[in-house]
Amino acid sequence: MAEQQREVDERAGFAGALGASGGVGGHVGAPHEIDAYVAVVLEVAGRDASIARVLREICTLDGAVRAGALELVGAHLRTRTTAQDVFRCLDALRRDDVARRIAERLGV
Repeated sequence: MAEQQREVDERAGFAGALGASGGVGGHVGAPHEIDAYVAVVLEVAGRDASIARVLREICTLDGAVRAGALELVGAHLRTRTTAQDVFRCLDALRRDDVARRIAERLGV
C-alpha cells in the first residue's frame, strides 16, 4: 500500500489550528487520527507560545467545563471561518484522551 504524505496547510492571518491532510479528517476516533491531531496541535503550539498557553489552560479543564469553553470558541469561530478542519480540531479537544495527551506533552 502506498504511504500517505501528510501536509499541513497554513492560513495567513489565522492563529487557529492547522488542517492536516493524508488520512486526517471527518470523525476523530481511530488511534492514528488521534495521533495526527495531537501532532498537528503540538506543532502549532511549538510555533506560537500564546497558543501553547491557551492549550495548557483548555486541556487541564474538567471535561464538561472544557466542552463548554470549546462550544463558546466554536460559536465565535463560526462568525469568522467555515474551515471544517478548525471545527474538527475543537471536536478532538473535547475528548479527554486527546486533551490529556496534549497537556502531558505541553508539560502540564
